[in-house]
Amino acid sequence: MNNPFMPVDLDKRWENMSQAGPNLQSRELFRFVLNATENQTHVQEVEQALIWAEAFQDRDPNSETYGNFRWYRKNEKPMDRNAVEFAMEVGVLVWIHHREKLSGESQARLKQLMEFSVEGIRRHTPAVSYTNIYTMKMWNCIGIGENLPNQELAEEGYAMVDTWMAEISQNGLHEYVSPTYSPVSMECIENIAQHTTQDQVREKINRALKLCWLQLGANWLPTCERLVGAHSRDYDYLGTGVRNLRVRNRMASLLNPKDKNETPAYVPTPYMQDDVKKMLNNVPRIVCQKWGAKPYETATTYVGQQFAIGSAGAAYGPIDKCLTVHLRDKETPNISFFCDARGDHYGQRQFELKDGHSKALHLVPFLTSVQKGPEVLFLAAPEPKGRHYHRSAPNPTCLLSHLILPNNGTVSISTEQLDNQTIISQKVPNGTPIFLQYDNVNIGIRFVVATQTNGEEANVMFERDQEGQDYGAMRITCTHDTTAPTTRGIAAIWIGIQENASPDEYVAFQKHFSQEVTVSTTEQTLTASVPGWHSEMSLSVDLENQAPLALIGGETNINTALFAVNTQEIGRNILSE
Repeated sequence: MNNPFMPVDLDKRWENMSQAGPNLQSRELFRFVLNATENQTHVQEVEQALIWAEAFQDRDPNSETYGNFRWYRKNEKPMDRNAVEFAMEVGVLVWIHHREKLSGESQARLKQLMEFSVEGIRRHTPAVSYTNIYTMKMWNCIGIGENLPNQELAEEGYAMVDTWMAEISQNGLHEYVSPTYSPVSMECIENIAQHTTQDQVREKINRALKLCWLQLGANWLPTCERLVGAHSRDYDYLGTGVRNLRVRNRMASLLNPKDKNETPAYVPTPYMQDDVKKMLNNVPRIVCQKWGAKPYETATTYVGQQFAIGSAGAAYGPIDKCLTVHLRDKETPNISFFCDARGDHYGQRQFELKDGHSKALHLVPFLTSVQKGPEVLFLAAPEPKGRHYHRSAPNPTCLLSHLILPNNGTVSISTEQLDNQTIISQKVPNGTPIFLQYDNVNIGIRFVVATQTNGEEANVMFERDQEGQDYGAMRITCTHDTTAPTTRGIAAIWIGIQENASPDEYVAFQKHFSQEVTVSTTEQTLTASVPGWHSEMSLSVDLENQAPLALIGGETNINTALFAVNTQEIGRNILSE
């Protein structure tokens, strides 16, 4: 088995770890030990890594974080309680597969690290909806419990499997379509499937694994080799970074397990290959899935030949992507929407959080959407009362809604085509459609609502600025407030896509987005309606109570599907097998 986390240039990795100083991470120590023992090299370095790991572990029985690890060496104590899960996810694999390759002293150190970790794992209580960490704790309980051994801990893991299976059968996978965390969850449930001694546990977890694989396949665009649609959690706002690499490697391992040009990072699951390949060949396809207990915690994805568009029915958190478009090119930034109170126009400016991590978080507005095929009506209402506001914007300076775009397309505001080479900052008149052309894909975008925090009409600007050029991107920005906000702004976007259109079809497409729309408001509600291609699409929301009142014109099964493709329910069938 190869460690899926890190490249295997062990000399370089050890050099980096030795020079990391206060930024050395506990989980990297165990990852290094796993790779080094697999390669049967770096014996002295492995011993040193385990000595450092001991120093990271809280071994004070009177401490609240007893048994856990500091994430970074610079932390005075464990601050991110997930650290024990990430450390042991790998540590237990070393114990299972390679402990005989360790020196007697190193084997004793690893065993003691695991024994202390048992208490850290037990004291760490992630919610069942925290998918990657909950499944990681499941694996750690079962892996350590069965192999240390510690039967009581193993039984806790088996009970967690039952709880999690019941949850996803009812409410779907919470951390849905995440380039960052879907692979993490899958690694953990694959570990359980491969290593547990309990056939009944393996049978259950294999059903969940099949669901995960098919959701990856359903939300995969082969031409750009990326997960598409809305994402629950994704640190890569532009979608061009390494976050997709682990998913890409997983798909390569599954679909081409004998391809010598790929380095499989995971044990392939050949019995799923045909199902995933059939999924990928089912084009165009509409994917509807549930990711929470509330009726509007859903996601819809349309996958065409050269693009995909997706939307979420509600916000997930401060690194979600609730409205996205992916194009066929591998290096092209995705189109994605987010709300911002820091002037971070492209989601690239990280800041340090209380747990010691540095991240670029966006606001978590009230939002909802209606999607029918490749057309979406989407509304977001960011405000200071929103979830995570002070965490996402500790020093707010503005209130903005951004739609990031790839900068390699042709842009027209109504019928006026813009110069596609120069830096441009141009106002988009109220209600005027914007058209983007990328090879054979045409995109229409129209802000049907754009308000400032004082209730007046907001400026919507098309910006091709130098910052964006550096990232291969440009943007449309709606300015709700130029200072720290005291109340909400509102942005409602109508967006649709066509591919392989004739000139006459493109003219009809432009006319479609120029039709009359309807917006009505009261003191606390807003209703927006647009003439969709199939029928009227409208959404009505209670802004004060942050709840959808009516969502009309979307996919017919969006409120009933656990995980469905082209109206065929797949998720419930898999989990009830």
